[in-house]
Amino acid sequence: MDETPYGTRLYLCLPDNEAHRERLLFRDYLRAHPEFAANYAALKRRLAEEADGDWDHYTGGKSDFVADIVRRAKTELASMKNVAIR
Repeated sequence: MDETPYGTRLYLCLPDNEAHRERLLFRDYLRAHPEFAANYAALKRRLAEEADGDWDHYTGGKSDFVADIVRRAKTELASMKNVAIR
């Protein structure tokens, strides 16, 4: 297994970038729901162990979880907007 430090990722996005909005939704949802954050941490640990340096495996293994959280976050946000409008 490669012991090189992971480093830092920098994302540059134009204003109103959908991918960036989804990253923020994902982050904020995990902050508000610690049980999902704990599940995500456990998934990342398991995938890192399985990947053994294969970062495509690691990243791909998170895809379904991330998509589910983004869907949940969008649903929650929409319901909050409906409550605020009433």
